[in-house]
Amino acid sequence: MQSGTPHDTAKHCHDEELGNIGGQLCKNDGHSFKESCSITNSEVLTRVKWSEEENKALTQMINKHGLKNWQTVAHAIPGRSAPQCRQRWRYKIDSAINKEAWSEQEELRLIRAHQIYGTKWREMVKHFPGRTNGAIK
Repeated sequence: MQSGTPHDTAKHCHDEELGNIGGQLCKNDGHSFKESCSITNSEVLTRVKWSEEENKALTQMINKHGLKNWQTVAHAIPGRSAPQCRQRWRYKIDSAINKEAWSEQEELRLIRAHQIYGTKWREMVKHFPGRTNGAIK
């Protein structure tokens, strides 16, 4: 019996990407997630907000190991992967990020950059040192 709800479908696809969960490989065979995988709700991976302790550990590990060895950094923070650590540092914690309100001059430059580049955010961000892709969007 197919569930047909987007939530179940998305959850099935997400868990299928994770591979072998609970000893059984999830397959896209037309059945709902619950029928194709035998895992409990407590085993489902969820997003967890970064704690202040994790932020401090991330900063300490970056200071110790630098910005190239993300696997080593992630091993010191249980439950966090190397890409998660990299993204957290790059977009939230790095002291080089300018988190101040946009000045009028920056806003005018942003409008001009948008006229030139359209929605090519990666190109635009090069002209705004200290600003992230997300800040520009």
